[in-house]
Amino acid sequence: MFDAGARSASPSGTRGQAMRCVTAPQCSKQKLFRLPVFLDNLPVSPRIQINTMFETTLAQLERVVADLLQQNRMLAENCSQLEQDLRQAREENDNFQLAALEQEEKQAATLARLRALVERAGASSVA
Repeated sequence: MFDAGARSASPSGTRGQAMRCVTAPQCSKQKLFRLPVFLDNLPVSPRIQINTMFETTLAQLERVVADLLQQNRMLAENCSQLEQDLRQAREENDNFQLAALEQEEKQAATLARLRALVERAGASSVA
């Protein structure tokens, strides 16, 4: 354990409640928590309860972070898939637009030929 400071007056004016770093004994990784020094005076049972509470909270935080990371990976995959689908849809749209332009050109050429035929037919019947 490591004392971060001597016992002194806290901002609220109470004395003897300095903070110190404590390593959670059951934790496989060395995690540091800031605990009030007055916990040294507690019997062993409340200390165990506090350590258990910290470990439970830490385990919950680890699960939440793992879940969030998994969701982030899934969202990134979905985003990547959506971007790929969008590129494909844009390419198909471009192809459809080109086909529509070609069709319009063919229809315009056909219309011009029909008008020319109608003109010839009308001119030959007048003559």
